[in-house]
Amino acid sequence: MAISIVGYAVSAAVLLERVGAEAVPIVYLFLGIVSIPVSIGFYWLIDRVPRTRLLQWVLVAAIALVLGWRLLFIWQGWGIGYGTYISLNVIDLILGVLFWTLVSDYFAPLQLERYTPLLVIAMTLGGLLAGGVVRLLTEVIHAEDLLLLVPLLCFVAISQVQQIQRRPSVTSEPEVQLNRDFLPNFANAVELIKRYPIVLLMAVQMAIAVLLWGLSERQFFAIYTQSFPQQEDLAGFLGILSAAFSVLEIGISYFIARPLLQHLGARQANLLYPLTTLLSFFILGLSASLPTAILLNLNYDALNNSFNQAVQTVNFSAIPKRFSGRARVVIDGILYPLFQAIAGLLLLVWQNLLTLPQLTLLGIFVSITFISVGYLTGRSYTRSMLTQLKVGSLDLAIAGEGFVQLTDEYATQVRQLLASTDPTAQVLGLDVAMRLTNPGQFLGEVQDLLLRSDPDVQEAIVQFLARGNQPEFQRYLRVQLVAEDERVRAAVLEALIVTQQPLSNTQLSFFLSDSSPLIRSLTCVAVWQAWNVVDPEIQMAFERSWAALNSSETEAIEIACLRMLKTIDRMSDRMYIPLVQKVLTKVDAASVQALGLTTLASVAQPTDKRLATPAAIALAHTDSSVRVAALRLVQVLSNEDLLSKALPCLADRSAAVRKQAAEAIASYGESALPLVQNYLTAKRQDVEAAAIATIGYIRTRRAEDLLWQHLQPQYELARLAWSWSQQVYPTSLPFQMLTAALQDFQTRMRRQVFYVLACLGYANVVNQVERALQAPDFAERQQAIVTLASLRHRRFVQPILPLLEAQAASELQRTPPPSTTSISEEMLHEMVERGDRWIRVGALSTLVASGAPIPAAGIVHPDPITQQAARNLATTLIQQQALEDLPLSRIFFLKRIALFEDIPLDELLIIDRNLKEINFLTHEVIFAEGTQGEELYIVLQGEVQILKRVRRKHLFAPESLITFNNQLYRELSRLQACQYFGDLTLFDEMPRAATAIAHTDCTLLALKRNSFQTLISEHPEIALRMCREMSLRLRETNRYLE
Repeated sequence: MAISIVGYAVSAAVLLERVGAEAVPIVYLFLGIVSIPVSIGFYWLIDRVPRTRLLQWVLVAAIALVLGWRLLFIWQGWGIGYGTYISLNVIDLILGVLFWTLVSDYFAPLQLERYTPLLVIAMTLGGLLAGGVVRLLTEVIHAEDLLLLVPLLCFVAISQVQQIQRRPSVTSEPEVQLNRDFLPNFANAVELIKRYPIVLLMAVQMAIAVLLWGLSERQFFAIYTQSFPQQEDLAGFLGILSAAFSVLEIGISYFIARPLLQHLGARQANLLYPLTTLLSFFILGLSASLPTAILLNLNYDALNNSFNQAVQTVNFSAIPKRFSGRARVVIDGILYPLFQAIAGLLLLVWQNLLTLPQLTLLGIFVSITFISVGYLTGRSYTRSMLTQLKVGSLDLAIAGEGFVQLTDEYATQVRQLLASTDPTAQVLGLDVAMRLTNPGQFLGEVQDLLLRSDPDVQEAIVQFLARGNQPEFQRYLRVQLVAEDERVRAAVLEALIVTQQPLSNTQLSFFLSDSSPLIRSLTCVAVWQAWNVVDPEIQMAFERSWAALNSSETEAIEIACLRMLKTIDRMSDRMYIPLVQKVLTKVDAASVQALGLTTLASVAQPTDKRLATPAAIALAHTDSSVRVAALRLVQVLSNEDLLSKALPCLADRSAAVRKQAAEAIASYGESALPLVQNYLTAKRQDVEAAAIATIGYIRTRRAEDLLWQHLQPQYELARLAWSWSQQVYPTSLPFQMLTAALQDFQTRMRRQVFYVLACLGYANVVNQVERALQAPDFAERQQAIVTLASLRHRRFVQPILPLLEAQAASELQRTPPPSTTSISEEMLHEMVERGDRWIRVGALSTLVASGAPIPAAGIVHPDPITQQAARNLATTLIQQQALEDLPLSRIFFLKRIALFEDIPLDELLIIDRNLKEINFLTHEVIFAEGTQGEELYIVLQGEVQILKRVRRKHLFAPESLITFNNQLYRELSRLQACQYFGDLTLFDEMPRAATAIAHTDCTLLALKRNSFQTLISEHPEIALRMCREMSLRLRETNRYLE
C-alpha cells in the first residue's frame, strides 16, 4: 500500500505538471492497450513460476523502472510523465494481484478469515503513513526525487519476501501447473451471457463506470493542477488525499455501505453508486472549485471501492457458482482494460471539442444512463436469484443480504411457486411473496394451499398470514374465521393469536364449543391471552373445554396440543408458562412433553423455581427427546438441586442426551467440576467424552487444568508410542499388527486432543485443520500445525507435535529398511506393561513370534482383550498354530481394508462381531447375476472372480470370454485379500449386477445390510469411501468399453 500511495502521488504530480489534465484520455488509452497483454502474460507466468520468486522479479522490475524514469527526468518531454504514470499503474495492478495470491498461498484457508481484517488495517495504516511522509517530505525534497522512495520500499518488500521463503511453512510451494489454456473461451462467454443476461448488464455497467472514471479524473485533475501549480505542493496534496481516502474507505464500508446493502437489497443498491456519481457531477457543475473536485475524487475512489465494489460482489452471486469465475474473467480480465482503451479514445476526442463545463454536463448525462443500467441490473439480479431459488441451487437465507424488497412485477414467478406440487417450492413462494410490495394479492392461492398442503407448508402459511399488515389481510382473517374447513379456521385462528388480535366473547364462546379438539385448544390460547378482560362465563367455558380433552381422542388431542405449543412457542411470552404446565400435566405423549419442555426453556428464567419439579420428572422419561428437552430447561433454571439429577445423563445411551447434558451441566460453572470429574474415569469412552465436553464448556482456568491433568497419562504414553514407532517396521505379520496398534493409538490420541480443543471453543478451527492435514499441499499441512501451535491453549497440542509433523510430512507410513530390523525384548515387555490394550496385543504377538514366553503382565492384566490375546497366544505356542488363525488377528486384518482404515480398533472389534465368516470352494458360486442379495463380502483369503454375462459374443474377442455353467461370461475383475464386493445392493436393493465365483478356495467375511446401515450412520466417512470406489470402478468400466 505504501508503494502504491507514493507511486501514485509522485507520478500523478509529474504527469499533471508536465502534461496537465489533458493527459487523462491518453493515459486511459495506453493503460488499456498495455494492460491486456500484460495481464495475459502475467496470468501465464503465475502458474509457471513460484509466487515468491515472481513477486521478487516484479519488485526488481519496479526498482529498475523507477530508477530509469528518474534518470530520464532531466528531459522535460511529455513522454516521461506518461511513461512514469502508466508504468507505476501497471506495477500497482500486478503487485496487488500477486500480494493477495501470495497471502492465499502462505495462509491456510482456515487463517484467511482471521487475518484478512488485520491485513486490511495494516495496509490502511501503511497508506496513511506513506501519505503523511510524502506530504512532509515535499517541504524539503523536490517532488521528482520523492520517486526514489519507491525503490527503497521495494527493497524492504524484497527482504520480507526472503524471510517468508526461509519460513518452514512455505519451503515447499505448490507444484507448478502448466496450464496452456490461459486465454478465456469466448464461445463459452457468449453462451454465459445468453443464459444469464445480468452478465451483459454488469459488463455495460463496467463500461459506463470506466468512462465516468475517466471524466472524473479529467475534471478533478484539471482543478488540482490549477490549485497547486507547484509540483511539490501537488505531490504532497495527492499523498495526503490518498491516505485520507484509504481511511474513509474502511469507515464507509463498515458503517455505511454494509448496513445500506442489507437494508435496501441488491435491486435498490445497484442505484447507490450511480446516484452518488450523478450528485458529484451535478455539484461540480454548480461550482468547479477545489472542494467539489475533492468530492468528485472521493466518489471516484473511496465510494467506488466501498459502495460499487460491494454491490458488484453481490451481483456476482446471482450467477451460479460454476459460472461466476468465468464471468469475472470476462468482465475484469478482458473487458475492463478494453473499456479503458475505448474510454481513452472517447475522452481524447471530447476534450478537444468540449470545454470543462461541457464535460461536466456530459458526465451528468452519462450518470443518468448509469442509473438506468443500474436499475436494469437490479431487476435482472432479482430474476436470476428467483431462478436459482426455484431450482434449489441457492438457499434463501444465503440470498437474504441482496434479496430484501421486491416489486409486484415478480408476482407471476411467485404464483408459479405457489402452484407447484413441491412443498419446498410452496414454502419458498410464501417467503418470497412476503417480500413483495403487495403480498395480499396471493391470499387466494394461500386459501387453496391450506386445503391441500402438508404440515410444513401450513406452518409457513400461518407465518405468512401473521406477517401481513395490509387491510386485506385483516378482512381475510375475519371472514375465514368461520370457514367450514377445520384447517382454514385453525390457520386463521393461529395467525390472529400470534398477532395478538383479540376475539370477541361471542367468538371465544363459539370456538370453545367447536367439535374439533384443534380449534378448542387454539381457542384456549386465545382465552389465556385475554384472561384478564374476558367474561367469567368465558373463563368457565375454558375450564370445561379443557376438561373435555379426554383420552378417548388420544391422537387428535396430541395433534391439537402440539399445534397449541407451537403457537405459544412462536410468541415467546412468559404469560403462557402456566398454560404449558397444564398441557404437560394433561398429555403424556412424548412429542407433547418434548415440545412443551422446549417451549418452557425458551421463556423460563432462573427465578422460576416452580419449573424444577417437571424438569426433574422429565429427566427420567423413557423417551430420549423428552430428556433432551428437560436438560434444556435444567440449563435455563440453574437450580443446584437439579444438577445432581442431571449428572446421570452424562452416561445416557443416547448421544443427543449426553451432548445436551454436557451443555446443561457446564452452565452451572465450576461448582459442577467435582461432580463431573468422576465421569472422566468411566469405562465407556462415550461417557468420558461427555465429561470432557462438560469440563471444556465451562471455559475456566480450573476446568482447563483439570483436562490437562486428565490427559497427562495419555501424553506420556504418546511420547513412548512415538519412540516405539520409530523402531518398528512392518516386515512381517506380528510387526504389522504392532505397527497398526501404534498408529491406531496415535490417531486416537490426535483425535482426543482435537476433541478437547473443540470443547474449549476451537471447533471450527479443528474441523478446518483436520481437512488441511489431509490436503495434498505440504505447505497447507504445515500451516495447519502452525495454526494449532499458535492457539491460546497450545499446551494441549505441544505433546503431540512430533506426531502431527510426521503426518504433515507423510511419514506415518514408513518404508521398511533394507536389512531386517529386530526390536529388543525389553522394549516389547515395556509395551506390554505400559501400552494401551492394542499395543499390548501387538507386543504380545511379536514376543510369541520371536519365540519368547508370554510375560506375566499380559496374562494377569485386568483388561479382557489383553487376557484373551494372552490365552490365545499361549494356545498358539502349545498347538503351533499360525498367528493368522488367532481371533484377534482378524481385527488387524480389517484395519488394512480401505473402508475401515480410519476406524479405531476398539470399534472394529464391535464391527467384527457383525461379520460372518463363510468358506467357498474353487469355482463355487458366491452369488449369481440377477439374484437378490443383502450382504457385502470382504475377501479374507483366496481369490474371487467378478463375471458379467455376455449376450452378444460377437462384440468381444473370443479369448476374453469365459464359459461357466454353459454360459458365456467376461471377467470384470479378480479380487484378493482386503478387497470387497457386493456393495451395490446395499444401496439400491436391486438384483446383483454381476456374478461372483471363487477362483480359488476362499474365506469371506459377510456384512448384512442392517449392520451396514448402522455402521455408516456412526461412520459416514465409510459411505464416502465407497462412493469414491464406485466412481473408480465406473471409470474403469468406461475405459474398458472404449
